[in-house]
Amino acid sequence: YALHFLVQSGLTYGIMILTGVEHMHKGSYHYTPFYAQVVYLYLSMLTTRPKYYFVWTLADAINNAAGFGFNGYDLDGSPRWDLISNLRIQNIELATSFKVFLDNWNIQTAHWLKR
Repeated sequence: YALHFLVQSGLTYGIMILTGVEHMHKGSYHYTPFYAQVVYLYLSMLTTRPKYYFVWTLADAINNAAGFGFNGYDLDGSPRWDLISNLRIQNIELATSFKVFLDNWNIQTAHWLKR
């Protein structure tokens, strides 16, 4: 399971390298129409999240490799490795509300604040 998180962190790192907001600092960005600037800003912010995905999934992989993430077994007997997981990428990207987004982003801090 640690290998799963390691592969996932590698993919998010690749996305992070290929995309970004660097184009906004060029002079030509300021001469584009406002609607195009808004669309580019929105898309570049979508591609900023992989930085956090990379770090958190790499941390999950390291902690799971050390055995810290083990959370018992499911009802069907398969092991759960989500004890200290901090995000659920698929649930974040497919969130239908801001609450769903927050419930799946920075999970451990949310648990700490609820206590």
